[in-house]
Amino acid sequence: MAKAKKTSKSKTKLRFKTPDFTLNNQQKLVFGSFLIILGILLFTAFLSFIFTGKADQSTLTEFTSRQVETKNWLSKVGAWLSDVFIQRGFGIAAFMFSGLSFLSGIFVLMDLNKSKLRRHWFWGTLIVIWISIFFGFFTSKNDILSGTIGFEINTFFQDYIGKLGTILLLIFCFITYLAIRFKFTPQ
Repeated sequence: MAKAKKTSKSKTKLRFKTPDFTLNNQQKLVFGSFLIILGILLFTAFLSFIFTGKADQSTLTEFTSRQVETKNWLSKVGAWLSDVFIQRGFGIAAFMFSGLSFLSGIFVLMDLNKSKLRRHWFWGTLIVIWISIFFGFFTSKNDILSGTIGFEINTFFQDYIGKLGTILLLIFCFITYLAIRFKFTPQ
């Protein structure tokens, strides 16, 4: 005799609950204040790096040593952050990240529309990259104007499309930015 087929069992799918990223008022206060203070600290460290960056280069390898003193206004952490963001990163365009962090704190504290904040971060990051490459075009070595990223991307562009191609690409990107962001037209 043939076995009888079982009718369908009720199969329940386990659904993963997506995490809820809404913050209560206390969390908004703490997180927003943290972002504002972080923005101020980054700005202070970056500004100090412009004046004391060369003196602090030799102290970066001695980060854990308490005997080594740095000239940066935020001491060793400020010297390290400045080195990462400015020297090894995007040059003076990294100041934009301190402003974006500060602005993010304001958006969190005031509970403003987060889509505007995303747009600010998107355009701010593109501006940082463009400024870094732009200053990399005018420098013959890696310095604080362009940082390592701007210098290397500019060198890459010049190797493959030449100086004229790099200039034209920068101009095209600038015109595209103006047209999309500020809705400029030929008229």
